[in-house]
Amino acid sequence: MPSARILSSLHEISPTAWDALAGEHNPFVEHAFLSTLEDSGSVGRGSAWIPQHLTIWEGDRLLSAAPAYLRGDSYGEYIFDWGWAEAAHRAGIRYYPKISLAIPFTPATGPRLMGEGSLLLPLLNQLATEQKVSGSHILFLSEEEEALTTAAGWMPRASLQFHWRSRGWANFDAFLADLTRKRRHEIQRERRKVREAGVEVRVLTGAEMEPEDWALLRECYRSTIAKMGAIPYLKDRFFALLPDRLGHRVVAAIATHNGRRIAATLNYWKGAHLYGRYWGCLEEVPGLHFECCYYSLLEWGIPRGITLFEAGAQGEHKLSRGFLPTLTRSAHRLRNPGLHNAVGQFLIEERARVTSGIATYMEDSPFKEPG
Repeated sequence: MPSARILSSLHEISPTAWDALAGEHNPFVEHAFLSTLEDSGSVGRGSAWIPQHLTIWEGDRLLSAAPAYLRGDSYGEYIFDWGWAEAAHRAGIRYYPKISLAIPFTPATGPRLMGEGSLLLPLLNQLATEQKVSGSHILFLSEEEEALTTAAGWMPRASLQFHWRSRGWANFDAFLADLTRKRRHEIQRERRKVREAGVEVRVLTGAEMEPEDWALLRECYRSTIAKMGAIPYLKDRFFALLPDRLGHRVVAAIATHNGRRIAATLNYWKGAHLYGRYWGCLEEVPGLHFECCYYSLLEWGIPRGITLFEAGAQGEHKLSRGFLPTLTRSAHRLRNPGLHNAVGQFLIEERARVTSGIATYMEDSPFKEPG
């Protein structure tokens, strides 16, 4: 009979066993990424992300696994439930701790119930009962996983991001040719401004990067956090571990001006998918954000067979640059019946607004009409 184990660290399981369930295209569920978050102190003791990873075994064979965390707040999840927490507080219901099946600080869709996912849901319910949490949340799960959880009585939630998907283009020029004349000229004009400012942008894999490039990624991350007054989720040690642990997944766009590195983006690549995560600049140049975050990466990725580019959680400004509105998914189960039912009604209404918003955005698609 299958047996269950809850892991307080990824180091309690071999990378080979875990990664055998991770799939072909998502780097964030891999052992290397999750364990680097732990080893850097970005999650774990002293943080609001306490690992409680779920695993199901048949003897020594791993059947199912899920990255799971006991949460003390909702920061770094990008599926916002602050209103639910406030409503629970007003009703005298403790909302934290809760359990989240999620990738910390990473709003990217990917597998959450890896392997035989149906085996994990009873274990998750058991953990929620034992930990006396308010509920469980599965964030940025796949469409198939949404169907599985909905059939099991979980509440589905719809959110919105903007994703780029290939239509079989051979190169960046072919992609541009499928855009409307207005949008194509806007992109060409933005790229020209960067060149005229004397800025060069290179796209490098981890194997091609120099120590100064890795140092720039950390400096740009810190710069952006300071400018935005945001929370520095990633510790300095994460960037120190990055070259050796995750260099095989990293793609960076590095901008230089007069021989000085002035901006960068940190991206991850696995299979046919590319994920943009962090951007920062030390010198302001018109259009440089779009060049580093979108255009240079697409120009690099299209000939390499990239079929999906998720460039982060926000930004309707992505629409005019070829990133179309896309429904993203989460699933929720709250232990208090009254709170569960109230949130469920809200989610029905919210989904209608999201789907309507997607239809409205598509009316302003940057692509030419077929034919």
